[in-house]
Amino acid sequence: MPPHKFKVGQNVILQASRGDSRPASPVVSVTRLLPEEGGEPQYRIRIDVGGQERVVRESQLASTQTARAAEGLPGPVKKGTPLMAGSGRRGP
Repeated sequence: MPPHKFKVGQNVILQASRGDSRPASPVVSVTRLLPEEGGEPQYRIRIDVGGQERVVRESQLASTQTARAAEGLPGPVKKGTPLMAGSGRRGP
């Protein structure tokens, strides 16, 4: 049984899946870890907009950091890090 990748209370990205008429929600919250089905962990999630809950497979979720990296965006910024001059980006 593979361990769950995400924790209760963690904010994650719900990815759109093929054949799903519902659009992906940008950020959802994990509310419960569920047993695996078909060899894959499942989760109960709450969609922040509207408060609906549903059950999803782990492959339908991505961490917020993974999603930001896929979009070419920088990861989380440490508080108090100065902006680099002229770039609008945070310095080292």
